[in-house]
Order: sequence, then C-alpha cells, then structure tokens
Amino acid sequence: MACQNVLVGLGAIAQDSSFDGLSVLAWQTCEVPHVATHEANRALAALTLCDAFARGGTMEIRFDRPAAIALDGRAIRYPGHPERRVPASLRRFGRTVGVTLGADDPAAISPREARELFMAVTPMPDDLRHRVRYAAERRGVTPERMCFSLLSQVWREIELDFLLATCDQAADVLSGGTDWTRRAQRQVESDVCRAALMAGMYYRRLNGRDSAAGDGDGARVVEDVSTGVGWRIEDWGTVTYTLPGPVLPPWAPPGHDLAPTARVAVVPRVHVTAPDVATCSSLPMRLGTFGRSFPSGV
Repeated sequence: MACQNVLVGLGAIAQDSSFDGLSVLAWQTCEVPHVATHEANRALAALTLCDAFARGGTMEIRFDRPAAIALDGRAIRYPGHPERRVPASLRRFGRTVGVTLGADDPAAISPREARELFMAVTPMPDDLRHRVRYAAERRGVTPERMCFSLLSQVWREIELDFLLATCDQAADVLSGGTDWTRRAQRQVESDVCRAALMAGMYYRRLNGRDSAAGDGDGARVVEDVSTGVGWRIEDWGTVTYTLPGPVLPPWAPPGHDLAPTARVAVVPRVHVTAPDVATCSSLPMRLGTFGRSFPSGV
C-alpha cells in the first residue's frame, strides 16, 4: 500500500479453511509526514476486513497461523506473524477509535471485534452512521455488509443514506434484492435504488470541480477536486444539499433566471406522482422546474 509513491503498509493475508477466517503472515505499517496519523493502519485494516467479508468467512483474523508457499519447486514455510499476536501498531490504532483488539484472544481479532473495527475504519457522516447503527440493531442489516458496500463503493455514502432513510426493504436491497418471482416488491426496490443513484449523481455534479478549463496555464488538477457540499435526507425523501457558497446548480437550463442559492432541495423520483408535485410545491426552495432536463423525473 502506497501514498504518493511512498510505501506506508505491507501485508500478506490468506483464507484459512481450518477456522474459516483470514490468516495474516505479514503486517507492517509506518507513519509518514504527508499522511494522517494511524491512516496506514486504518487503510490496511479496511482492506483486510473487506477481504474477510468478501470471502464469506466468520470475519475472524488470526496472526499466529503458519503457512507455506511454493517457489521454484521449493516449499517455503512461515511460522506466522513475527509478533504471534495482533500487531502492536494495530492495537494502538484500535485504542484511538475505541475498539480493543485481541481482548477475546491475544493472537486474533475475533468476529465481534472485527465488526466493531469495520464500523470504525469506514468513513461516513454522522447522520449516516446513526442510520447504519439503527439498521444494524432494528432492521436486520449486518453492519459489515453496509461497511463493505461503502468501502468498495457499491453504494456511495449519500446513496446508502437515501436507501436507509426511505426504504423499508433496505436489508433485502443490500443483500441482492427480493427474489425475482416477487415482481411487485422487486419493482419497488428497483425504483428506490434508481432514485438513490440520481441523488448520488446530483451530489457528485454539485460537489465536483473539474479544472479542465483551468486558468489558462494548461495544468489540470485531478486530486481533491471536491467543493465540500453537504447533504441531509429530509422527510418524504427530499435531499437538501448545502453548498459552500451561493451558486447556480450546474444542471440549470441556459439563461435560467433563478437567483443563485447556497441550498438546493431535490426530490429524486423515478415515477413522478401528484403527491410528489405537491411536495415540491411546498418546499421553500422551488427547483422543480429543473426536472424538465431529466426524463427520469425530479
């Protein structure tokens, strides 16, 4: 794992069928000036936990299992991680995020600890984190599934926030959707997913700052081109975007005479109904006329 051509982490992991979890042979991170403190451990932990979830195991991660590899016809044996327990750097990072690692077994991250660590290493806004915890406790959605969806970008943060806030079938959606034979319910889930994708598309369009035009110097910046737009999921599936300053939304038709604003309210819908129109009319920021540019309906 590298950042700006500087190695900040090295790891070697493999699935071990003897306990249906991950075995870690190597785990080494370092702190460098241009990376936040503990960020290497957070990133390497996120990669490891995503791999543990994707393999469908128990989420247990052990550091004391031996392994062997074949190289040029020779078997090379490794006794396991040199520390034979959860690495000190990873335990130190765990303490900074309130997760004690190696408490159940000093040589392993238990499934319970792995789920807590997964939540801690996954970046998400406070409102979304609250919804994720509520969904895990009350709606039967496993936290590791939601964390994996965010870290792998199967669903972006705003999209998952919209799903959890507006869809009672979020658990089914995140696990692949209702069985295809139940067409009516699957159609409802499909419509909510499409609306969530529209909300995400609008967010990226507002938050992006492409420097292709630049200031004439010919340099195009491709890193950190976000403008800092925030969002909040309101009642009736309304998404309110908070902009860093008064701007005219980029999807406004040419020559539109709407005054620039620092807040934009959007009601993403696949099929626009009379109640949706009434909802748009009741908003203090009436931007429904922009929907003429989108056949899917806004």
